[in-house]
Amino acid sequence: MSHPIVLVTGGTGVQGGSTIRSLLQLKANVRALVRSEGSFAAQALAKSGVQLAVGHFDDYGSLVDAMVDVSAVFMNVSPSSADPSAETRHADNIIAAATRPGSTVQTLVHTTTILTGQHGTFPGWETWNDFARQYWLSKAANEERVRQCGIRNWTILRPCTFMSNYLQPLAPFFFPELLSQGVFRTALRPDTPTMLISPDDLGASRLGH
Repeated sequence: MSHPIVLVTGGTGVQGGSTIRSLLQLKANVRALVRSEGSFAAQALAKSGVQLAVGHFDDYGSLVDAMVDVSAVFMNVSPSSADPSAETRHADNIIAAATRPGSTVQTLVHTTTILTGQHGTFPGWETWNDFARQYWLSKAANEERVRQCGIRNWTILRPCTFMSNYLQPLAPFFFPELLSQGVFRTALRPDTPTMLISPDDLGASRLGH
């Protein structure tokens, strides 16, 4: 494999996008897994020199195709309220494609979230609703999948709240009144410390610098 390729799943999202920007700064060969190569976000990636691989986490064949000549995979899977098993199933499919016979993948980077694996210590954990419990259980289960997958090099990242959540275009979703009225409404106490990180800093950290 003369020109190793890094496959970034979720390349049109916040974490995938920051990873791609950092990789491009290093002149790396980047391939992004996208659902549609015709979307505005996918076309923007293509214009920046990123290869596009059309696929879906539930389509194992498309994952195998996306990993041809790939040396490293960035895996970012998300929960679904409509399909509680989706997050772990998607991780299973990605890992299966990365570890199939003949695979060239030697590095797997997986992102979960801060406090993964500590859910049993959360106040009132036993009374949490099914979706909230499944969110944390899936994160912990996927981390264990990565640890046991057999890929030579693996890294698990647990980011905290993104600074970009307070800016356009995400702020109206997370904090509807923040930009329109200057009101930051939250359940946290005014003196509660909050951990924050820039997605771009996180993207650089995935590359070990």
